[in-house]
Amino acid sequence: MNSPGIIIGGGIGGLATALALHQRGIRTIVYERATAIREVGAGLVLAPNALRVCAQLGLSKAVEAVSWPLSRAVVATTDGRPLTMVDADALAKQFGYGMRVIHRSALQKLLLDALPAEAVQTNKKVIGITTGRLATQIAFADGSAVDGDFVIGADGINSAVRRAIFGAKALRYSGQTCWRAVVDCALPTAQPHQSVEYWGSTPGLRVGLVPMEAGQIYVFVTTAAPAEQLDTPGTVVATLLELTREFGPSVAEVLRACDEHQLSRADLFDLPTLPTWSARSVALLGDAAHATTPNLGQGACQALEDAYTIAACLAAHDAPAPAFAEYQRLRKAKADLTVQLSRQIGQVVNLPAWLKPLLFPVLRMIPPAISMKQISRVYDTQYLDKLRASTPSLPASS
Repeated sequence: MNSPGIIIGGGIGGLATALALHQRGIRTIVYERATAIREVGAGLVLAPNALRVCAQLGLSKAVEAVSWPLSRAVVATTDGRPLTMVDADALAKQFGYGMRVIHRSALQKLLLDALPAEAVQTNKKVIGITTGRLATQIAFADGSAVDGDFVIGADGINSAVRRAIFGAKALRYSGQTCWRAVVDCALPTAQPHQSVEYWGSTPGLRVGLVPMEAGQIYVFVTTAAPAEQLDTPGTVVATLLELTREFGPSVAEVLRACDEHQLSRADLFDLPTLPTWSARSVALLGDAAHATTPNLGQGACQALEDAYTIAACLAAHDAPAPAFAEYQRLRKAKADLTVQLSRQIGQVVNLPAWLKPLLFPVLRMIPPAISMKQISRVYDTQYLDKLRASTPSLPASS
C-alpha cells in the first residue's frame, strides 16, 4: 500500500479503527466533517465485547479510570419489580469482562489522545468519492481532495460514504423517540452500581437510570411517537414528568434534576440489512454499515468490534478487497443479528397497553439460562483472540 488509508468519521468507530491500524503500522488519516471533535452524546454501557476490544487496544486501565462498573442491569415494571436481569459477575465469568458505564465523549477522548495529532483532520465534509483501480479519491467541500489505498466509511447512520457507493438507503423508524441526558444527581437507590430500565404500560414508554459515578446519572426516556416532532422550549422537563407520572418517585427525582439544555431528543432509527459492506477499496463500519436502535446498548460496542476486525484483516492482506471480504465474513452475521434483536425488543416495548399485563409475567418466566444463551451470541468475541494471535507485534493487552 502506497497512500495512507482514509477513514471518514471521527466518532468512536472511526477513531478506534485508526488506532488499531496505527498499532499495526498502517498509515491512516481520519477526516471528520465537524470543525472540531467536541464532547457530544450521553452515556453508554461498555459490554464484555467492547471491554475486550479496549483491552486489546491497550486501553483497559485508561477506560477503568474514567468509567463506572455495573454489577447488574435490571429491566423492571414501573413499581420496580424485575422482569429480566443481567448479572455482571456472570458475564465476567463467561466472557472475561463485565459491564462499565462511560460518557461517550470520555471514550472518544481516550481514543483521540492515543493517536498522533496528524492522524485526524477536521472540517472535512465529503462531497464526492471516485474509486479507481489502485486508489480511491475523496473530494471535500473546502475544495481539497485526497487519494487513499482504501477508504473506511465510519460516518454514521446517514453515511455519505454509503450513499456515494451504494446509493440512498431508506432508514427504518422504530416508532419511538428518545430523550437523553447526563444529570448531576445521586442515584436514589441503595445499589449504586445497578442500572434500571423501567417499562411503562403505554406503547414505547421506558425510563432508564444508569449510574455513571457516585453523583452522576445517565437518564433516558422513550415513548411511541411520530417521527420528526419538535419539543416546545421551556416545557421539556414538565412534559417528561407528565409522560412518566406512573413511575416511582426515583424517576421524578432524577428528571427534576435535569436542566432542559442537558436533554437531547432523537428519533430512533435503524438501517435495514445491507447485502454487502464493501465495494473494491471502500468499506463501511459501525452505524454506516449496521445502525441499530439502542435497546441492547450495542451501537458503540459493535463499532469497536468492527474497528479491531477490519484493522486485523487489512494487516493480514496485501490488498483492500480481500481484507474487506474477510472483515465482512467475520462480522456481518453478528452485527445483523444485533440489529434484529434490538429491533425486536423495541417492537415488544411498542405493544399496546392492554397487552403489557399479559407480557410481563411471561418475561419473568423465561429461565436465566435461555436469556444468557441469547445474549451470548452478541457478547462472544472468541474470534478476536484468533485475530490478535495472528499479529504478535501488537502492544500487550491491558
